[in-house]
Amino acid sequence: MKHFVTSRNYILVALGRSALMFINGFLIWYLPLSIGKAFNVKILGLTYSAASLVSIVIGFLGGLLSDSIGRKLVIIMDSVLTLLGVLFFVLGYLTSPILLLLSALVLYGFARIGDAAIEATIYESVNEQFLGRAISIMFTVGAIAASVGSIILGNMIRHNIELAVMLLIISSSMYVLASIFLKETIIRRRKVKRVGMLQKLKEIIRNFVRGFYLARVGLLLPLIITVLMSFEVGSTFYLYPTFMRKIKDFTEATISVVYGAIPLLQTMVYPFAGIVVDKLGARRSAFITLFLQAVAVACFIVLTEPVYAGLALVTASGIGAIYNVAYRTLVIGRAPEESRATGIALINTTWDIVQTIAPTIGALLWTINPYLPFYLAVTLLYTAALTTLLIK
Repeated sequence: MKHFVTSRNYILVALGRSALMFINGFLIWYLPLSIGKAFNVKILGLTYSAASLVSIVIGFLGGLLSDSIGRKLVIIMDSVLTLLGVLFFVLGYLTSPILLLLSALVLYGFARIGDAAIEATIYESVNEQFLGRAISIMFTVGAIAASVGSIILGNMIRHNIELAVMLLIISSSMYVLASIFLKETIIRRRKVKRVGMLQKLKEIIRNFVRGFYLARVGLLLPLIITVLMSFEVGSTFYLYPTFMRKIKDFTEATISVVYGAIPLLQTMVYPFAGIVVDKLGARRSAFITLFLQAVAVACFIVLTEPVYAGLALVTASGIGAIYNVAYRTLVIGRAPEESRATGIALINTTWDIVQTIAPTIGALLWTINPYLPFYLAVTLLYTAALTTLLIK
């Protein structure tokens, strides 16, 4: 197996991921902003709740298909769905806004089919001794592409929409081409058997139920934190662009810079996050970062000057990068050794389930008062911080 720098598959996956993140860095804030403008916040919340529900099912199906018919074909399906989602966005933006809803459903629901296949391809295309560096570089490249995409496309769509549309289509097409030229990493493929799929589904349900038993013996508090944080993220994440534009009077150019700065800051923070967590311990690190995130989000809410409010939001996201490392360390450390994978799967599934309802509830709170979802987010962050203190 080649060094990861010269591995053809690794280079192609990196190229495809860069193209995907270039698009996502822009659409992750501009698409919900566009839906909020064209419809209302209720429709926005329902759309992303539906996308989250689809992503749970499609992600599971994608993993099964990847092990059955091969990684390459599933990744190609993922790239084609991404291209379709981008075309829906372009047509929705230029013609019928209803297509914007389809774009969100495809991009953040159906186009999650290749997630497991991409991760498996990286693992199977890189020498294990270089795996950590390979994944780290992949995330760094993706973060830089997302930052560039947010800033360039965010400004370009206001001044030269034809060029912005062309870049979106070219980038999504690059992802398709990179996927087509991948080399299959599965030597022996298995036939897709309906019975096998049902057995796998039953096994997952059984493990999920067993996971709740595990929660009683070690993961109950991390599970509560997971619910709180998933709700905090899901109820506000897609509302931030609309809140910034309509309530805070941010210009779209400023929003594009904020969303461009977030992945860059997180890229710089991640290498030091592990050191911080190792020095302070996972529990203490989680408490401090959650508390500081709550303060930063509260500052974002109350500050009236867009520059300072934007800095507060970017700061909260940077602190969140350290929390992510502390949280994963906390979960892995608390899970019983004999059932660690089941415990982690329980945590991940719980996060996904909460994400299916949180956007809708956040949108409903917005209709009462646009500040309510964000006040709730601060409350949830403080509650999660206090919960970490109960972990022994």
